[in-house]
Amino acid sequence: MGEAHSPERATARRWAEAAVVAALAAGAGWVSLSGNLWSEFWWSDAARHAMDGVFVLDFVRDLPGSLSLYRYATEYYARYPCLGLVQYPPVFPVVESVFFAVLGVNMQAARAAVAAFAALGAVAGYVVARRFFGRWGGALLALLMATAPGVVYWSRGVMLETPVMAMMLVSSYCFLRYVDDGRRGFGVAAALALTAAMLTKQTACCLVPVWAVYAVWRRGLRILWRGETLLGAGLTALLLMPFVVATVMFSPVNIGQSVGKLSGGVVESRWSLQSAAFYLQVLPAQAGVMCLVGVGALVLGAALRWRSGAAAGEATPWHRGVVYGGLWAASCYAMLTFVVVHKEARFVLIWAPGLALLAAGGLVLLARAGRVARGVVAAATVVLACQAVACAVGWPHDPWVCASPYLAGTAVAARRVAASPAGTVVLYAGKFNGNFIFHMRGCDPERKVVVLRGSKVFYSVATIEAFGLEVHTATPEGIVQLLNDYGVRYFLVEEPTRVLDRMGPIMNHVRAVARSELFVRRGVYVIDANEARLARRLYLYERVDAQPARVEVLTLSMPASGRVLRVPFRRLGVPTAGTGGAR
Repeated sequence: MGEAHSPERATARRWAEAAVVAALAAGAGWVSLSGNLWSEFWWSDAARHAMDGVFVLDFVRDLPGSLSLYRYATEYYARYPCLGLVQYPPVFPVVESVFFAVLGVNMQAARAAVAAFAALGAVAGYVVARRFFGRWGGALLALLMATAPGVVYWSRGVMLETPVMAMMLVSSYCFLRYVDDGRRGFGVAAALALTAAMLTKQTACCLVPVWAVYAVWRRGLRILWRGETLLGAGLTALLLMPFVVATVMFSPVNIGQSVGKLSGGVVESRWSLQSAAFYLQVLPAQAGVMCLVGVGALVLGAALRWRSGAAAGEATPWHRGVVYGGLWAASCYAMLTFVVVHKEARFVLIWAPGLALLAAGGLVLLARAGRVARGVVAAATVVLACQAVACAVGWPHDPWVCASPYLAGTAVAARRVAASPAGTVVLYAGKFNGNFIFHMRGCDPERKVVVLRGSKVFYSVATIEAFGLEVHTATPEGIVQLLNDYGVRYFLVEEPTRVLDRMGPIMNHVRAVARSELFVRRGVYVIDANEARLARRLYLYERVDAQPARVEVLTLSMPASGRVLRVPFRRLGVPTAGTGGAR
């Protein structure tokens, strides 16, 4: 009778497992959306990532006219100076553009794209950990990832950390099927998936040494010369080459941060004690208590039980999982500490899957110690599930949890200005220029209005001031001349903040010109934010006697690429004095 029911039981188990995986994916996606769904972008890079997706959408819609890619991109940037093209890889914008096409150009669509990657990461993480630690271990990894404070924090913005971790897990699954299972077709699939991961964010390249060491450990040096390995490596090099060439040509700042000397003053050098300690200090805030507990259980348990697995002559799945997770975390730390000279806490967040794999291995190992230990791990699993629920409703769940920043206010101003006639020029001076530009594109699907940035017109910065700063004008007279030259009709200025005040007299002169008799104030918009250091008001001014642009060409300096863009105003539909005010 038991044998007669075994197929039904197996089917029931498969359906139960599918339900668990679906719940983990839905939970991870919702954690990404929750707590910050209606906020504007609070990190400047987020607006660039969102606008890159909009650019891809518009590029496709404008075919075949957009096939002159360089001209199209420069003219697009001149109208919407909020793009991260070349500095950031193309995979996420391509995926994001699909969400914009379906849901419209809005912030919720951008966040939905990140949430989709979060769900994909939960599924991929589950199947990777399940190979090593069974179903329980797979669920533990997905929960550890979804509730890690650093992952939660950055997944709630439109940033690349969540997408790249998901793609690294997908590529890891393909790689493990190739190396551990001997499925040769997965060799090429792994290479293509890793290429997609690196074209999501460049730091995914830290998996290359992980794969090399793990593959040789499992199969010996001969695996490096298999046809699938060589073909995959060749395809990866071929597919990465265009982006590498574009980076060399257009983004020397990226190279300077990675293999050059552009540290931004964060650390003294790659090999200093300050550099070595930088990412170790942020480990608890990124991984969280439960992950540290799991890693601690691994260290204690492995010290007692590692020898028993080694004596069997071949590493067990559990050993392989620990090795893979350890190599992952170590490679991320080593690359971002000793290769990439510029330091930022979120850069190393990609070690979270490796750390979660170690923690899941530690908890599974603890569960093997007996009934009491199994009960402890079951309780830890319940705690993780409760943490996931807490994340989903926006409650704090960990001592290192930071509330997601909230911001709103620029959308109202964008809707007010978007109703302007075609060819109107608007200039935004403030930290949240990217938010305003994104909203302008969403409110102006016909792309009639041209937006300028104060941080391109009055001065230009190469990512951060430490990497390069060019001041284009430092006097009220020069500011007025630039406004006249570019035919600015609307002028939006944020109230003083520490970020703006770093530019000192320039922004004081900008505010003074905005309050002069040349402009009349048309609105004051409250910027609602939960961080005290952010601006609280945005002022809208209109030029009293707005005139056509006095020059024929818009000139934008690009310190990050070492180039200067020159775009004729007629290509943007902006009237100029030389054409008698005609577009």
